[in-house]
Amino acid sequence: MRCPDRALPERHEGVEVCGAPPPDPPAVDHLAMHLRVARHTERLDEVVAFYRDGLGFSEIGGFRDHNGYDGVFLALPGTRAHLELTAGGDHGAPRPHPESLLVLYLGDRAAVEEIAARLDARPWTRRTRTGRRTG
Repeated sequence: MRCPDRALPERHEGVEVCGAPPPDPPAVDHLAMHLRVARHTERLDEVVAFYRDGLGFSEIGGFRDHNGYDGVFLALPGTRAHLELTAGGDHGAPRPHPESLLVLYLGDRAAVEEIAARLDARPWTRRTRTGRRTG
């Protein structure tokens, strides 16, 4: 590569350029979504209440009767992840499968106990494969 004014080419990300490297891309908007998981259900109101009121997700939007579908968008606090729940359409919800999981890491034991109290549930005790308690 030949650069003007006798400048030597430099390599940046595998591309030869003359002079200074290209500027960094603009910073990512801190409110932008990074991940959206969509799930279809036949019990929209009940499932939304569980995630919003029980687990503490924020309801950030939704829609009604869009081509026969209703939906709600929920944000996982402290992240840029969204959960989209939908109902309606010409087909029912998929059958649950034991390997289709949504795993949430809640932090410490206090966070687990706080959510369990909101759900009026007992915190889950972790066990090893042999049945020994670990938590």
